[in-house]
Amino acid sequence: MKEELLKALNAIENWLVNFGWNFLRGLSIIILGFIVLKIAIKIIKRFIYRSPLDNTVCTFIFSIVKFLLYVVYMFLIADVIGIPMASFVTILATGGLAIGLAVQGSLSNLANGIVLIFTKPFKEGDFVEINDISGTVSAINMLSTELTTPDNKKIIVPNSNITSENIINYNGRTTRRVDFSFDVAYGSDIELVKKTVLNVINNHPRVLKNQDAMCRLKFHAASSLTFIARCYVNRADYWDVYYDIMEGVLAEFDKALISIPYQTIDINVKKEQ
Repeated sequence: MKEELLKALNAIENWLVNFGWNFLRGLSIIILGFIVLKIAIKIIKRFIYRSPLDNTVCTFIFSIVKFLLYVVYMFLIADVIGIPMASFVTILATGGLAIGLAVQGSLSNLANGIVLIFTKPFKEGDFVEINDISGTVSAINMLSTELTTPDNKKIIVPNSNITSENIINYNGRTTRRVDFSFDVAYGSDIELVKKTVLNVINNHPRVLKNQDAMCRLKFHAASSLTFIARCYVNRADYWDVYYDIMEGVLAEFDKALISIPYQTIDINVKKEQ
C-alpha cells in the first residue's frame, strides 16, 4: 500500500514538474512572441511610411499588415497551448463563416476601403463634403474614414457610405473660383457698381491675374439689383480673399455713394371723412 502511494505521489510530482516546465516554456514563447510582434510592427511601420507611397496608402497598407501579424501570432499561441493546426484552422473557418455572415457590413466597408485607396477620390489632409458632412480627412482606415470638422469634431464615416455618395473634394484642384453676390438699390449706376467691384477684386494681391475676373447684373429683385462677381485664387487663399473683398467692396460702395437697400415698410394712414 505504501509503495503504491509513493508511486502515485511520484507520478503527480513528475506531472507537475512537466506541466510547470511546459507552462513556463509556453508562457515565455508567448511573451517573447508578443515582444517580437511589437518590434516587427514598429519596423514595418517605419519602412512603409518611408516608402514613396502616398501617406493615405501607407496608412491603409499598415493597418492590413498589422492585422495579418496578429493573426500569425494567434496561430503561434494555438500551437504553444497544444491545439492542432488542422483543428485550429477548422475552428477559424467555421467561426469565420459565422462571423462573416454577422459582419457583412464590415466586409463591405473593407472592400470599399480598398476601392477608396486605389481610386483616390481624396487623401489625408483634403477638405471634403460627403452626404452633407464636411471636414478634413484625418485617416482612411480599413473599415472607416475619419473626418475633422472645422469646429474640431471627429466624425467616423463607414467606407461603404462614402463610395455610395457624391464626394466634393475642395482640395482636388490647385485653384478655386470665389463667387460673390452684392445687392444695391434701384437707381444705382450699373457701370459704376461693376467698376467698383472689379477694382477691389483686381487690386487684391492674392487674386490670380491670369484668369479674368467678372462682375455682372444677375437679378432684378423686389427691392434691389443683385450683382454677381467671380475671380480665381489659389486654394489656400480662398477664405482670406473672400472676406477681404466683401469688406473692401462695402467700403468702396460707401465712398462711391452706392446705396445698399434695406427693407422698408410703407404705412398709409387713411383719414375718415
